[in-house]
Amino acid sequence: MRLWNRRSRRSAVLLGVTLCAVLAGTLSAAPAPEAQAAPAAAAVDPFYTPPSPLPDGEPGDVIRAERTSVFLDPAHLLSPPVDAWRVMYLSESGTGERVAVTGTLLVPRAPWLGRGERPLLSYAVGSHGMGPQCMPSAQFHAGTQYEFALINVWLLVGWAVFVTDYEHVGTSGHEVYVNSRSAGQSMLDGARAATGVAGSGIDDSNPLAITGYSQGGNAAAAAAERQPSYAPDLDLKAVAAGGVPADLRATASAVDRDVLAGTLPMTVGSLAAVYPELTLDGFNATGRAAVAEVKSQCIAETSTRWAFHSSTELTEGGKTIDEFLDDNADWAKRVEEQRIGRLEPGVPVLLYHGALDPWVPYAVGKRLADDWRAQGADVTFTTYPIAEHFGGLGEAIPQVQTWLLAKTTGSAKVARAG
Repeated sequence: MRLWNRRSRRSAVLLGVTLCAVLAGTLSAAPAPEAQAAPAAAAVDPFYTPPSPLPDGEPGDVIRAERTSVFLDPAHLLSPPVDAWRVMYLSESGTGERVAVTGTLLVPRAPWLGRGERPLLSYAVGSHGMGPQCMPSAQFHAGTQYEFALINVWLLVGWAVFVTDYEHVGTSGHEVYVNSRSAGQSMLDGARAATGVAGSGIDDSNPLAITGYSQGGNAAAAAAERQPSYAPDLDLKAVAAGGVPADLRATASAVDRDVLAGTLPMTVGSLAAVYPELTLDGFNATGRAAVAEVKSQCIAETSTRWAFHSSTELTEGGKTIDEFLDDNADWAKRVEEQRIGRLEPGVPVLLYHGALDPWVPYAVGKRLADDWRAQGADVTFTTYPIAEHFGGLGEAIPQVQTWLLAKTTGSAKVARAG
């Protein structure tokens, strides 16, 4: 385990302005109200309706891709200097079914100034909410993508970035939330799809890295351990994942009665949508209504509505989520199946975690590192001793960038694009 001294990296200065910007938005616990309303048109945009039946092809094959506009503000006054495409591609669901998934490819217009070919980063966002209007691709176009400051860290140094929307029920339906198999495969197939977007300049010669935090850390870590068997064709160099909710049961207990309690009905609804044997019979009227309600909301609305509520309000007999899982073997089995750490990643992995994280317990992150190391994986685990959840994200930015640069290009030097 390493204790990271962030002052030892010059990139801390380089990224300071970006860090302040993203934390200012993130620490509010939610995007601004405009981020909830502006992208609503995505729900009816025909781009997001997959063809029926799906075309023949392999996971990662592009179904359709088109140029799109990316904005930094809801008024559409500011645009970053990137070329952007929204992409629909083939993937596999959490149960192995063929599905269509969407995402966004961002390529800086400035030339790549580093070693070798321009790297490609498959970037996993944190919780945006289950509603289709919350999808990252919709928010990029709406100018409400509050993680853009984090993504811009990579665009500024010349990396191309692919951001998956994750699997949605029917693509234009609600998000399949924190299903580790689905999320990991969406990440890997998104990287494959990025190499098939005509005119982007991205192909199989571009080295690949993966990163994500929180829900995104879950997806990135799942991708890391599934890549050797699911996508051995990818030229994956390294993965960085932070605040990883690798154990959903432990995380659910931690967020219960806290500000992120709304992620409980999100998780319940997602699991019930994926696994037909999981019914809502053990949930009372309030619980069933919560599950239905969050499917159309973005994370700000969900968090505001359900903050500090208890799982005892949602279940029959007033059971806590732990008691519910103890009494419902089918649910407990599917929750345990989501645990990350059973498969060995084939590339170096950087895991990082705030020791004071109240929502994703530090022990969960440490166990993931230990599980992977026990299998022989190359794992660097960094502890931020006085950081909570958002603080762990902020403190890690310099380390993540220099570490991935070194693993992907052979040099930790940060070179500005253009």
